[in-house]
Amino acid sequence: MMATEKTWLVIPYDEISLAKEAAKKLPQGENALGFDQELKLWFAKPGADLSALQRWRPDPMSQAPTKRDPREEFAQVLTEAGFELDGPPEMDGQLHRVNTSEDKSGQKTGAYTGYLDGTPAGWYQNHRLHSDPIKWKSSLSSSSVHKPAQHHLRALAAQKKQTREAEQARKYQHHALRVRQLFALLPQAEASHPYLRRKGIPLTQGIKQDRQGRLVIPLRNAEGDIRTIQRIDKTGFKSLKKGAQKTGGFFVVGGPLQAGQPLLYAEGYATAASIAQATGLPVVMTVDAGNMPKVAQSLAQRYPDKAHFFLADDDRKNATNKGVQKAQEAAELTQGTVIVPVFTEAEITQNLTDFNDVQQSRGIKAVTSQIAPYLESGVKKSAPQVNPAPPVENNESVVMPTSQTPIQNEQAPQVERPDKKGPSDGENSIKIASLSAEKGEKTPQVTPINIDTLMQNITHRYENGTVVFSSGRTRFCRSRAANNDGVS
Repeated sequence: MMATEKTWLVIPYDEISLAKEAAKKLPQGENALGFDQELKLWFAKPGADLSALQRWRPDPMSQAPTKRDPREEFAQVLTEAGFELDGPPEMDGQLHRVNTSEDKSGQKTGAYTGYLDGTPAGWYQNHRLHSDPIKWKSSLSSSSVHKPAQHHLRALAAQKKQTREAEQARKYQHHALRVRQLFALLPQAEASHPYLRRKGIPLTQGIKQDRQGRLVIPLRNAEGDIRTIQRIDKTGFKSLKKGAQKTGGFFVVGGPLQAGQPLLYAEGYATAASIAQATGLPVVMTVDAGNMPKVAQSLAQRYPDKAHFFLADDDRKNATNKGVQKAQEAAELTQGTVIVPVFTEAEITQNLTDFNDVQQSRGIKAVTSQIAPYLESGVKKSAPQVNPAPPVENNESVVMPTSQTPIQNEQAPQVERPDKKGPSDGENSIKIASLSAEKGEKTPQVTPINIDTLMQNITHRYENGTVVFSSGRTRFCRSRAANNDGVS
């Protein structure tokens, strides 16, 4: 029997030579066995003769928990948190979603991740009870688990993870093909769509419309392949293709991404469209806050010399301000800047949260005045690359980038992680360009910005989606609280 995929093995140290001799070499001449440095496990490569390696295949019987098995301890913790498990928890380092005692049919509001390496540990979250994940650490050390059994557990977990990921990739590819076929048959969307009118935003090229009158937005990966779609009906209700791959998918609003421009990010279409109108620059729509770091990381590899600006939703009414938190995470990955909209007290009372809300409340000029000061330095920093990546557009004519070099910036600020109370001495925190006025936080002393003068000095020249700013200022790091006009 020949291996069709990487097949994990349990080979004791004193049997390595014997296993290599049994495995022999692959037809192309390379060794049939490999070693994973991270998992500290041997594996048979695709094409290896598994019948010759049968004695080193992991034993499924080792999955049965023992009295000293940390999985039993973790299972008890999860059960006390309301989780309904159908067996021992899987300690493979992956996210697992399970039912809780209060879930209805089809719901899975419990989530956990467990690890066996080192001291067994993990985290869990019952979304009905916990606003944040709860960390767990076993009272048992890994040495308390019989070593051979532990190796079998790790090998079995690695094989399950690999099989699960391969199956998930197959499903994603299937859905992506179906989505592309569907999207190709749809007509272009109407500029008079009720959702666009209500939000005061234009239609972007590349958006279509289905028979139910819903806007259909294609979400592509960094290579330009459509992976899923988002539908928006006239009421603003949004839905994604069930089972398709959202992670890492985005849509560019307001023209193709070009070398020489900063990269702007926003969550939803309406917010991205408002920002694109206000700046004359294309904006990357990431669908939601959780997807923003993934998209930013992939585009940072594609455009290594660009400045990144994350225009966050201010989810201040929630227990966790996910909009700002995920924007900070994305900024850490790209050495970028977070810009949060500033609202008046009246707007805060109305629970306004994003830059489309700013536009609808005070007009597009208010959006421009809040964002423009922070973009000027970004435009200057984003000089055209020697070997620029091709533009990302909302069509099929996207090719692979010519450069995959990660960003190198010795003076890049460090993000303050949520689990830290503050940066250490001499450590810079991530730049947040605006703070909501209601927080009551002290604003650092900066040179006041005269917005009227600034707006007069800023010249907008729109050419192929490019906006050029001319102003005497070169860097703006933080705004003051909202004034009477609600502008920072």
